[in-house]
Amino acid sequence: MQPDLPHLLLLLLLWLDGIRSLETFRGPLLEASCPHQAFSCEAKYNCEQNNEANTLLLTNLTTSTILYCDENESCTPCIRVQLTITMEAGEGKWNLAGSGSISKRNNNVDTESEDEDYNEDVGLINITSMQPNGGIFACAQLKIQFPHIDRRYTSSSRSRLMGTVELSCFQTAVESEVQITAYTGVKRLQHMHKVEDCTVKDFLENVEWCKVPNISTTLEIKTQMAVIHVPQNYYTMFKYNVMTPFESPLFTEKLKVSDVPLNYSDIVPCLCVQVWSATIEDARRCEKCPFSELEEFRENIWKWSSLAVEYEGKALQWTFSSPCDMKGEISLCSRSGGGTLCQEIPHSRRTIKYNQRNEFRNVDPHPALCIKPPLLPKQPVRGRRGCQDDHSLPWEVDTKLKHRNVTLTISHRKKEMNFSICAVKGDKCEHVQPNVKMLDQKKQLDFVSQDCIQVWRSDVKFSPRITICPYEMCKYCIIYC
Repeated sequence: MQPDLPHLLLLLLLWLDGIRSLETFRGPLLEASCPHQAFSCEAKYNCEQNNEANTLLLTNLTTSTILYCDENESCTPCIRVQLTITMEAGEGKWNLAGSGSISKRNNNVDTESEDEDYNEDVGLINITSMQPNGGIFACAQLKIQFPHIDRRYTSSSRSRLMGTVELSCFQTAVESEVQITAYTGVKRLQHMHKVEDCTVKDFLENVEWCKVPNISTTLEIKTQMAVIHVPQNYYTMFKYNVMTPFESPLFTEKLKVSDVPLNYSDIVPCLCVQVWSATIEDARRCEKCPFSELEEFRENIWKWSSLAVEYEGKALQWTFSSPCDMKGEISLCSRSGGGTLCQEIPHSRRTIKYNQRNEFRNVDPHPALCIKPPLLPKQPVRGRRGCQDDHSLPWEVDTKLKHRNVTLTISHRKKEMNFSICAVKGDKCEHVQPNVKMLDQKKQLDFVSQDCIQVWRSDVKFSPRITICPYEMCKYCIIYC
């Protein structure tokens, strides 16, 4: 009875997912088999040098992964090697390495005695297993034995015999790449074998390195604690699933306990736990992120985030450290006086990059120039803005009022600076002096205005706008940025 179509599709899907069975082998590791009845074979470790002429011809080399299990049912991946060989007979006898040269017929020689000396010939094949990454090397030697054939029993002066030789397996590791080489004297064949990963069902169930421990999480609302449960004899370590690494003093060392408690306030959605065996060297690590879908821990991202800024020449460098990757933007803003209001500077928005140094170039290093924290959808902006409060003033503005005449004094500490001045009128700011070039360190400008005035540098790309209201009407002014 043939399987129906749905059953065939299920088998195909399981195979594509890597859930397929491997042959399990429980015999000796170095076991050779020769199905061809014309010759026999045996295998041993350690390869002897084989430089003699050899009529064993290697025509094909194939490999396959099997599961090797010892008497204690400890299982590891193993590579089975299969060789196709051809043996040639010369004039009179098989001429193989170890059998000597061809014996010529001579009427003066006792042929019966000669046949007894050459009633069996031997050929040697060396097979090596080499893992380039780990430098692990193994070598096995196959000894092929076959009977002598005289040309009197053959129809031609040369005869060929083809057969297969199979070596049980070379032990290896999961996901390793192993170079298999077979050679007889100067003749050799090579093949790079890729061992499957732990998605293979037989590896997952039988190879200790592939076995995944059961990790569970309990949320205790009353105590505001989460408990991670892991099996005994396993190490546990926490990490943040963030593109650029984030270091936290909370989780730095591996633990060897069955239950790991965590405060709710220390949990963020991208906090993951790694678990691996304490009894297996270089054990495979299982990772699980139990809080990734829990919205109640999203607010904690801001608790563990920080913004650091510093000037380097004409560049304002900033680093936003966060335990989790988020989509958001960061921008420059202009702070008014010592208050909390900080107006965004046009064209300064940037896509945020976490846990690495970024910079705004060609900026005015003024303490009123700040960086706004990330602007995230549906998330409140928390944390202090990034300002260099201790940075010295590169330039200052002062005003004196006499009737309706306003005297504006600009002073700076560099050789040359350019400024722009505008008067705030409603939601606009009309230019009073679009480009004031200052070759001297101080300059006075007189004009008549009852409006608030904004001053900023025009010789850099980003500069804060300093707002001055000579008539102390700033609280009624609409500040334009």
